[in-house]
Amino acid sequence: RVVTKLAGMGRLERYTAFADLVVGAVLNPGGRTEVVVTEDMVRTMKAGTVIVDLSIDQGGCVATSRPTTLADPTFELYDVIHYCVPNMTSTVARTASRALGNACLPYLLALAQKGVPEALSADSGLAQGVYVYRGQLVHRLVAEIQGLVAADLDALLAAEAAG
Repeated sequence: RVVTKLAGMGRLERYTAFADLVVGAVLNPGGRTEVVVTEDMVRTMKAGTVIVDLSIDQGGCVATSRPTTLADPTFELYDVIHYCVPNMTSTVARTASRALGNACLPYLLALAQKGVPEALSADSGLAQGVYVYRGQLVHRLVAEIQGLVAADLDALLAAEAAG
């Protein structure tokens, strides 16, 4: 029997107390991951519960997480087993590479078939992955972190299309 629930503090407090496995997967692009599983929640977990903190590369989303290694991948705290290996996909490099290739292939085909400007104009998801276009920084988060102003990619593409 498997129960999955979307995270919310009330649900986390309730379900972590009897969970066998807690998988933390929170991403804050450009910043440290928010801690959503508190130390008090970990203390109330039953002995033998396993925490897998997939967010450990960005600091972890479980208060008791700390980076581990493939040579020593787990540690125990409050009788709860923690697995917090950064870059977990490196343990399955071939599979991860194939998955990445499969995910990227449609974008690469669109770029090759339509050309860069048309492919970016046609696919907002692809456009969101652009950091620099024609020498101009267009990624707002990167610009913010660097204290710079990002150019508007849509405006650059429109100007280019107008000739």
